[in-house]
Amino acid sequence: MVTVLKWGAMYGMLEEGETIRTEAIQLGEQLIVPGDRITKIGSKARTAFEMQDGFWLEYVGRVDRIILFVSRPTGANGDPWYYAFHYVDPETLIIGSAHGCKDIVPDVVQFV
Repeated sequence: MVTVLKWGAMYGMLEEGETIRTEAIQLGEQLIVPGDRITKIGSKARTAFEMQDGFWLEYVGRVDRIILFVSRPTGANGDPWYYAFHYVDPETLIIGSAHGCKDIVPDVVQFV
């Protein structure tokens, strides 16, 4: 998986031979399944990730420890880029690159 950090988000692109596992994941108290639509992950500004009004993330699945989303109604649609988060555990996600990282604490998950 190739990942980059740009515009305050992390994006991922599949490498040859990689496939997305369409499986549920636990984020805080919430079980997230492929197709779930999310507008915000986390409750505190410093440790949250929030989409702009009118946009949401749709969970697709995971590749190893990276969870992938597409942006709706427009944006990163998986051809070839996805929104990507490193999945540390149910209480910690990380977005980042060689230039720095930000932790996301999914204590609250807001659905569309």
